Amino acid sequence: MKIDSLKRALILDFDGVVVDTEQVNYDTWNLAFGEILGISIETGRHALVGLTLDEIYKLWTPDALSDAIKEMLLARKTTLYFEQGKTRLSPIPGCVELVRRAHALGWYTAIVSRSRRLRVLGTLDLVGVPALFDVVMGFEDGIDHAVDRKDHARAARLFGIDPLASIVIEDSPSGIADALWSGIGTVIGITTTLGRDALITAGAHRVIDHFDELVLS
Repeated sequence: MKIDSLKRALILDFDGVVVDTEQVNYDTWNLAFGEILGISIETGRHALVGLTLDEIYKLWTPDALSDAIKEMLLARKTTLYFEQGKTRLSPIPGCVELVRRAHALGWYTAIVSRSRRLRVLGTLDLVGVPALFDVVMGFEDGIDHAVDRKDHARAARLFGIDPLASIVIEDSPSGIADALWSGIGTVIGITTTLGRDALITAGAHRVIDHFDELVLS
């Protein structure tokens, strides 16, 4: 698959695209809810894919939670995540190599994630991914909070690049929908988490199984 040379910004989701975090995220949320509220579920990791933080809380319980409880859950989950991540987290195969190829061709690269920026940066450090990305945007600056959507185009504009001349790689239907909503020109789904049909149905322009299928020029 060859991408037009005018596409000069490569923007990646984080969880399930840069680092294989999905199972650890699910397990540590389940542990945090179990410890604090005595709740556990058996939906499996795929249930979390692309969810907002509020949607994650509702996945475990439909009951309204106070801000204090939410912060307690998030703090405990984060602690457990980094404890378990030392032995369980790893980069998605081929991702680092793709970013290096993009840089060699003069592309800008970015992460845009719903996760808190410190967790993203901490995870990159934990798995030994070098400081390759030009920009890392998390929940604090990568989300349009007025509509609660990821705004990948913010990264493109930060580089002075038209979002239409940018590529986004996402692994979830909601991430693909957000990229299309934000005006990204090429939205690619990768099947690291979900199957091809779900990504195509969400509107991905192309779907790949591995990063080495993507040829930049």
